[in-house]
Amino acid sequence: MQLCFLGTASGLPEQDRFSQTVVISFEDEDGVLGHYILDVGDGASSLFARNGFDHREIRAIMISHMHGDHHGGFLQLVKTCMHYDRTEELVVLAPAEGIQPLKAYLEASYLYDPLLGFPIRWIPLNDVVGREIELPGDIRFEAFANSHLDSARRKLAQHSALQHNRTFESYSMALRDATTRVVYSGNLNGPNGADELAGFVEPCDVFLCEVAHVDPTLLGRFVAGKHIGTVAMAHFHPKWNGTPDEEIVTLVKNAGAECQVLAMRDGECVATSSSSNLVKTRQLTPHIFK
Repeated sequence: MQLCFLGTASGLPEQDRFSQTVVISFEDEDGVLGHYILDVGDGASSLFARNGFDHREIRAIMISHMHGDHHGGFLQLVKTCMHYDRTEELVVLAPAEGIQPLKAYLEASYLYDPLLGFPIRWIPLNDVVGREIELPGDIRFEAFANSHLDSARRKLAQHSALQHNRTFESYSMALRDATTRVVYSGNLNGPNGADELAGFVEPCDVFLCEVAHVDPTLLGRFVAGKHIGTVAMAHFHPKWNGTPDEEIVTLVKNAGAECQVLAMRDGECVATSSSSNLVKTRQLTPHIFK
């Protein structure tokens, strides 16, 4: 299993961080490589191609919630798949409230199903909470509904005249093959947001956690004593600009985390190894704007 971080920013892209896009790559039982994309921030398709990935090898796209920085690159990713003459089915797992708008956006951009050249299988995430499903490539997937959008619920409640059909869906997720389980926090609800994942996160080999909302010290307290191999932090809020990665890692470690802790940067890839720790496998093409 390999994790590649195309983007590690929060909702505000930075000079050295694109919006959140993470690629998990697994080999199936036949040794065929497949990619599973956790959220598709703006620029995802370009970064995916720039760094040597093949759009035809994408097996599934997962969108954790409908804030724009988590799906802003979706349309172009689908469009590029079409241009590369993809034929294999593409699985898209997304909040139920977002599927029809995403379909409408594709059609508004002339990307009608019959013109794509490949089928899209849409799976609403609320249908798979509490149960594990199988994805192409012998991968098992499960979702956990979290409370990240509670603040959006409160904001909209203050505007009683505003008509909407929002259901405030936000999800954390887990993917596993025969040997490795990866848990992705998605976005959580405040500094101690990881706490609601207590019954979902264990055991895991990699816990990919956001620190746009979650506080690293409270994250360290959360993972202390849990069966977690590595904590990989991403989705960095601009408040961490100028803070060395080592200091952020130390905040997590000093709070009780005994596992490996990594602060991820755009372009970094890590993979499982014979030891319990992830190892860096390659550095993708840098994309720091000058």
